[in-house]
Amino acid sequence: MTEAFNPLRTSSILTPPPLQLLDQLTSPIWVIDLFAMRLHWANRSGSELWSRSSLRAWVKHAQQGRHEPVRMRLERIQQALSKRQTWTEHWTFYRQGELVSLPCLCSRLTLPDHGEPLLLIEGLDERLEPTLAKALRLAEQDLEQRDATALAVGEAMRCLMLLPDGDRAITQTLQVLGSMTQADRAYVFRNHPHPVTGELLTSQRWEWTRAGLTLQMEHLELQNIAYKDLDPSWHEYLSTDRVLNFRLQDLPANYAYRSFWHGQTVHGVLMLPMILQGEFWGFLGFDRCRTDRLWTDAECNLLRLAAAGIGCTILRHQSDVKLASFNMQIESLVEQRTLKLRAAVQQLQQEIQERERAESQLRYNALHDRLTGLPNRTFLMEELAKTIRLMQVTEQGGFAILFVDIDRFKVINDSLGHQAGDELLVAIAHRLRRCLRPTDSIARLDGDEFAILLQDVTTRAQAEQVAESIHRSLARPVTLGSQEIFTSVSIGIALGSREYDCAELLLRDADIFMRRAKAMRSRHEVFDRAVHQQVLTTLRLEHDLRRAIAQIEDMGIDRAGHPEVPMPFSLRYQPIAEARTGEIQCFEALLRWHHPELGPIAPDRFIAIAEETGLIITLGLWTLYRACYQLREWQQLFPQLGHLQMAVNLSAKQFSRLDLMEQIDQVLTRTNINPGTLKLELTETTIADNSDLAAATMYELRSRQIVLCLDDFGTGYSSLSYLHRFPLDVLKIDQSFISQLGGRDNTQAIVRAIITLAEQLGMDTIAEGVETAEQLVWLANLGCTYIQGYWLAQPLQANAATQLLEQHDPRLIADLESNLQESDRPLDLLARS
Repeated sequence: MTEAFNPLRTSSILTPPPLQLLDQLTSPIWVIDLFAMRLHWANRSGSELWSRSSLRAWVKHAQQGRHEPVRMRLERIQQALSKRQTWTEHWTFYRQGELVSLPCLCSRLTLPDHGEPLLLIEGLDERLEPTLAKALRLAEQDLEQRDATALAVGEAMRCLMLLPDGDRAITQTLQVLGSMTQADRAYVFRNHPHPVTGELLTSQRWEWTRAGLTLQMEHLELQNIAYKDLDPSWHEYLSTDRVLNFRLQDLPANYAYRSFWHGQTVHGVLMLPMILQGEFWGFLGFDRCRTDRLWTDAECNLLRLAAAGIGCTILRHQSDVKLASFNMQIESLVEQRTLKLRAAVQQLQQEIQERERAESQLRYNALHDRLTGLPNRTFLMEELAKTIRLMQVTEQGGFAILFVDIDRFKVINDSLGHQAGDELLVAIAHRLRRCLRPTDSIARLDGDEFAILLQDVTTRAQAEQVAESIHRSLARPVTLGSQEIFTSVSIGIALGSREYDCAELLLRDADIFMRRAKAMRSRHEVFDRAVHQQVLTTLRLEHDLRRAIAQIEDMGIDRAGHPEVPMPFSLRYQPIAEARTGEIQCFEALLRWHHPELGPIAPDRFIAIAEETGLIITLGLWTLYRACYQLREWQQLFPQLGHLQMAVNLSAKQFSRLDLMEQIDQVLTRTNINPGTLKLELTETTIADNSDLAAATMYELRSRQIVLCLDDFGTGYSSLSYLHRFPLDVLKIDQSFISQLGGRDNTQAIVRAIITLAEQLGMDTIAEGVETAEQLVWLANLGCTYIQGYWLAQPLQANAATQLLEQHDPRLIADLESNLQESDRPLDLLARS
């Protein structure tokens, strides 16, 4: 609906539709929809005479009055309507208890917005003014004016599309719209900001006037007008995409902005907003200076289309330069289409070649190491698998695999930096390649590990000859900048045979003997069948370990972690006490495995297998769950020990997982323990492998108040240069230093230095392997914070640890010192169980 402008009210007045013109008649008028069986419309006189809104009720009333059968009557009416007949009937009404009989003229009526023909009934009363024909003529005139407006809008759109000159197109459009819509003036106002104040102004940009009227654009006072000087409500209406449609005679005498119209022979005004790209750009306006007829809704809606078309033309001609340039390009493309097509074909061929090169490069990158340019593990495993299959089929083609690891690479990398480490890897890769034949393959596996596949090797001596060549090549120093670096490698050799049907197993055997060579300080070791049984035993142990861990996975790690759930694995708990008071502050959870056939398996043995195979991920998480559940149970049994902590070892593979934080958060949530009572022990190797990533992970753990402990400090890659980078809380002194306290003086100096270093970094210290009172007193006097070892207790089962917490009586360091002063011999103190 179109809103008529009313300066005294904010609410809008709706322009009446065609049927409402009949509402002004005093003759009763009804419009009945026979298909919907309802009264479609009635004027005020008709509603007062007969107020039923449902034709069904009328039919029911007729039936109750025993009139002519309604169905037959309706059929006759519908037949008459289909033949466009007109007839007269007498209708009887009861108005306020009075019987009224009225002749009614019945005819067919068709409305534009209604599909089916309607029954028009006009009550005929000679005393009433016969104005129906006049009203219908007015409605017909409105329809004719709407059609004229539609034609005008269509012609305007044609002008806007066909005329290339934007100004001319808009001016001619205004002429078409004004002349065909009975307007005397048509114009376009454009909004723009004040150049200084930024206030929104509007100015007339285009105008058409009928002959005999003056152009408004010639009046300067109609340019750069502020909306506040016109009527602020205009901006409110137009900026919200509403139409202003009013007559000046309807403006009240006290209208504040009447002076704007002074001297202008204007009777009616229509303003349509122009919204361009979501912004209120201006408005399209029409003045009627000879008549005061309001524009109908239909006219306004059609003229809105014209306003939108003018807006599109304005936007289009704002881009004339770009469009002209684009047209020139199109013309050039048409003229040179053959040349361009040939160029496109050539370009397509080039793109195909580039894509093939890119795919080839991607394939190369997927199979090669970016740093050294050598093939990677994937490439090697493919080649090794092919070689194994060839031997299985032909029983010929001996081969060997060499697993090469650079000695002391981490020390060099940490000391000289990662860039120097990368340069060393590139130099060694170059020397390794020069030691091989064209038929051999070399790959960088990971970090400082390489693998070499030797073809046509059938004897141990042939493989060892290549290994010796590698050792000789690396005996010469590698120059990195101004420094010469001497390095060596450890090599594990495995000869191919038909017993191998898996590349991974062959590479693993070479890896095992590389580690054997490194451990034995030999230059290389060849896989020997004499140790085959040991390998089989290890494989069997790995198989059984997988089955045991599968029980945890089948049950669910969380559920399997509850202390009361029996598992092949168990935990022992060794107490950690304050050195000066003897008060138990923490328990370290130590993993144990009782094999169903072999009995207890040494932790070093099965944990090493778990680390190597990745099973430590599940096993370590289970350990974390069970230890935390046990800690919660103790905290509930002994509320006074709310400070009691649980220390759990975190393996390198666990620590490097991306979902580590999510797993730890789940453990803390499900076990409901205070994060500050969980202590995670990390080895120096774990955090030295990737110090930047390790530091970030440790800071995340620290943000959860989890205590972080560096285990076995002094036995790994101890580097004071990076120790301060990690948010550690505790340094754990390895028991190898504690056991030698009574011997060499340099051991005591090392322990003293570690304790002093920890104090300076704000860390606590834990001494492992404390077995004598003398060790305890010496450590306590030196400032060591905590002790752990058999002097206090051996690793205990959960129930024994519970009894220890019930019966524990801390030994004061003062008592120990006094006992030591009375006797020169070591105290005979039994470990508490």
